[in-house]
Amino acid sequence: MFGPGRIKRTLWMMLVLVAVYIIGHVVMLTIDYSETNINTAIAQVKNLGMNQQQQQQQQQHNDRQQVKSLGTIYSSIPKPVLPPVLSSTSSPLLVLVLSSMPRSGSTFLTELLTNVGNSITFYEPLWILQKKPQCNSDSHCVSKFLEEIFTCSFDEHFENWLKSKALFFQYFSADAKACTEMSDKKGKKDCAKRLNLKHDCELAQIRFMKVIRARLGWMESLLEDPTVNLKIIHLARDPRGSINSIRKFKWDNEPLSRCSDLENDMDSFDSFQERFPSKVIQVNYEELCTHPIEVTSNMLGFITGDSSVPDNIRHFLTNHTTNSVSNHVMSTFKESKKQFEAWRYQIPASLLKNVENEPTCLSSIKRLHHTVFGSKENVVNSSIPLLLGGD
Repeated sequence: MFGPGRIKRTLWMMLVLVAVYIIGHVVMLTIDYSETNINTAIAQVKNLGMNQQQQQQQQQHNDRQQVKSLGTIYSSIPKPVLPPVLSSTSSPLLVLVLSSMPRSGSTFLTELLTNVGNSITFYEPLWILQKKPQCNSDSHCVSKFLEEIFTCSFDEHFENWLKSKALFFQYFSADAKACTEMSDKKGKKDCAKRLNLKHDCELAQIRFMKVIRARLGWMESLLEDPTVNLKIIHLARDPRGSINSIRKFKWDNEPLSRCSDLENDMDSFDSFQERFPSKVIQVNYEELCTHPIEVTSNMLGFITGDSSVPDNIRHFLTNHTTNSVSNHVMSTFKESKKQFEAWRYQIPASLLKNVENEPTCLSSIKRLHHTVFGSKENVVNSSIPLLLGGD
C-alpha cells in the first residue's frame, strides 16, 4: 500500500512529464512552422529575384528597341564634337571677340559662336568695371582683369553680377540660357543660383569672350605670353553704319572719338598680323552678312583648325540671316544681305557729312574698301555699291 504522500508525489511527477511532453510538442510544431515559413520566404525571394532579373532583361530589351527605332532621329541631331586640334589634355582655348565700336554685329557674331561645342561665353564682362573708371581705361588693368575671367579665377562678386544680368548671362551656356528663359522670377533666380560658373568654366575646352570696351592694342601682353592660349577675332564695321545706329540709342556718336577707336584697332591688327599671324583674324561685318557660310568657315578654321561648318551652325545662320522675326533693336534675326547697308537709307544727311568729312573716319572707310558717297543723293542710290572689294 502506498501512503498518501507517495501517491501525491507520483501524481506531481506524472503532471510534470505530461507538461514536458506538451511543451516539447509545441516547440517542435513551432520549429516546423518556422522552417516552413523560412523555406517559403526563401522561395519568394528567389522568385522575386528571378522576376526582377526578368524585368531588368525585358527593360533592357525595350530600351534597345526604343533606341533602335529612334536611331534615325538621334543621328540627325547635330552633336557638338570637339575638333581634333583640341584634345582633352590640351590647355583651354581662349577666344576674344573684340569689336571696335558698339552696334557692329558683335552680338550676332557672339551668338553664332555659342553654337561651337564644349564652350562657354563671357558676354561684356568689362561692363562691371564701369564703376571703376581708373581700371576701365587702363590697358594693364583691363588685360589682367580679362585674363582672370578667361582662366576662371573670378570671384563670387563677379559670378553674382553675371547671374543678375540676364542679357549677358544667357550667352554663358545652354543651362544659363534655360534659366533666363524661365517665366517665374523666383524660379529663374533659383535656377541660376544652382549653377556653378567656375566649375563650368574650368570644364570648357573653348572659352569665348566678347568685348566692345577695350582696345586691341591692350591685348599685346596676353598675345606675347606663351602660357596663354589666346586667339583674337577683331570685328570691324563701316563707321557710318555703327554711328548711325549708336545715334538711335542716344549714345556718344561723335565721329572723331568713335573712328579713333576703330582706326587704332586697325593699326594694332596690322601690327599683330605680322607678329602673331596664327593668333589674330579680322572679320568685317559686311562680309559676314553677305557671305555668312564662307566667313564662318574661315573663322572656325582659325579657331579650331577645322573649317567645316557643322549642321547646327548652318541652321543658325539660315535662321538668323534670312528672317526678320523681331523688330527689337537687339534682335539677331535679320535679312543680313539687306541689313548690312540699311543705314544708307536711314542716316541723316548732316551725320553722313560729319562722318565722311572726319579724316579718321574717312581713313577707316577707305581701309575697309567701302565707297565714300559724298552726298545723301548718292548714299540712297542702290545702283552705287557700298563694297568695292580689294585686298
